[in-house]
Amino acid sequence: MLVSRLIILAIITLLTNGMIFGSTIKTKDGKTLEGEIVGLVLVKDVSDREWRKYYILDSEEILAIDEAGIHLSGNCLVRRLHCIREDPRLKDEDAVKYIQDHFELDESGEIKTFPLSGVLDPCAAEQYFIHLHLLPEVKILGRFVPKEGKLHLLPSLKITTQKGSIELPVTEIIEFTKK
Repeated sequence: MLVSRLIILAIITLLTNGMIFGSTIKTKDGKTLEGEIVGLVLVKDVSDREWRKYYILDSEEILAIDEAGIHLSGNCLVRRLHCIREDPRLKDEDAVKYIQDHFELDESGEIKTFPLSGVLDPCAAEQYFIHLHLLPEVKILGRFVPKEGKLHLLPSLKITTQKGSIELPVTEIIEFTKK
């Protein structure tokens, strides 16, 4: 009986401190921010040199960002964009433009239409669940915000903390260590 009361007390404490539903984000200057990351986050997979891969993550699935990478809840809906083989003419901006041109939003800013890729498209999109708990070799490009019915990329993450909302530039997030 005492053990169950202690467990309930611990859960209530965690909930009131915002630790279960928030994320922790480490910055280059050694700070650790706690709060809720807002919106859709775009990351680029830098582990595969042959293909360019981009992931659109729902920020609610991100548990932490630290030197090991992006820690996920484990069973996440992910939208992935595969772009043509490594081509020096293809830039990150081209993938962002493809997303802006092909993904439709509903009134709340959520993705409502997921594009079907044609044979001649430079990128192929897919949507699936992943069971990974860590994305170690990625680069955070920013977060998408809805504007005029399209997704626009901002090079920052919006984090709602107990003290208010802050915009954290992606350049200030700790760099991931390569294994």
